[in-house]
Amino acid sequence: GHAVTGTYLWCGAADLYMETGEKALLKALERIWESARRRTYITGGAGALHEGLSPRGDIVHEAFGDDYQLPNRTAYNETCANIGYAMWNWRMLQITGDAKYADVMETVLYNSGLSPLSADGHHFFYANPLAWDGRDGWPTKHYTGTRWFVHSCYCCPPQVARTIAGLGRWAYSVSADGVWVHLYAGNKLRTKLPNGPTVALVQKTDYPWDGKVKIFITETPQEPWALRLRIPAWAKGTKLEVNGTSVAVKPGTYATLQRKWLAGDVVELDIPLAVRLVKPHPKMEDCRGRVAVVRGPVVYCYERPQGQPCVSLSPNVRLTPQYENGMVVLSGDNFTLIPYFAWANHGPSFMDVWLPLGRERR
Repeated sequence: GHAVTGTYLWCGAADLYMETGEKALLKALERIWESARRRTYITGGAGALHEGLSPRGDIVHEAFGDDYQLPNRTAYNETCANIGYAMWNWRMLQITGDAKYADVMETVLYNSGLSPLSADGHHFFYANPLAWDGRDGWPTKHYTGTRWFVHSCYCCPPQVARTIAGLGRWAYSVSADGVWVHLYAGNKLRTKLPNGPTVALVQKTDYPWDGKVKIFITETPQEPWALRLRIPAWAKGTKLEVNGTSVAVKPGTYATLQRKWLAGDVVELDIPLAVRLVKPHPKMEDCRGRVAVVRGPVVYCYERPQGQPCVSLSPNVRLTPQYENGMVVLSGDNFTLIPYFAWANHGPSFMDVWLPLGRERR
């Protein structure tokens, strides 16, 4: 099946479930989500194949592959499919309140949903592979080493623009008893709870480059209400305080703060952004003997001049975060890793997300 129309279809099915409550729809969506999870990339990229055959022998186009069929250089990951995948996860989040859907949504937003856009905002990728070897236009014209300005297919630029413009609707939700915080970013929220009273807050943070988040309650009703904060599944050791008092949290869930709030109350969230070396699933043939580097929700890559070999990482490699040009890069011994979304902004280059794993250094 076509990955873009697949994700759009599932969005529609999720909308229909929210209208009708038909449980068979939700069960089908949950089964499909588990299947799609095994067929999407660490960047949230959706749709590995430009052309190929399904396990049944059907001809497919711009499609998901088989379980763990995730080649890097020929990863198609059409921009619209990636964002459609995030749109579907946003709907599943509204239905279930399960943080795993918000984690996927965030992964797309900081990686495969942002990589299509150039730093100047004027150029776009159609396909978003996880490796680049300099062969422009192979295996199809949609694989390019630099982003394009004029192209015959104009679905992707408005898809990126409308998604970024609408992120205010993705950052929060309101339920019967309170406010849910899905995404962390500097912003202000003023909304009404279903029973009528107004809630307002200010969020201050440099996330995802810094894990410290402060939320200031600026307007609140006299009655108690709940503030729910997403704790990412990868965020082990997260600390949460309300007016200086610690609150226990569990990664992969929403921390619920149910209380009578006062204007001036301060919520502080400290999310560790330790660098992680992620091993591939054993069935990911193209990634055997390699690891991916992730910090917080951001996936990193090694970008280098054409013809230069890929760097090899030791299991105990030391990568130091450094803030440069509006983002955090990771510095190692004579090499630097950049966020995947930022590659190909300085002309043609080689690039890899999954890096060879060498021997441990002493």
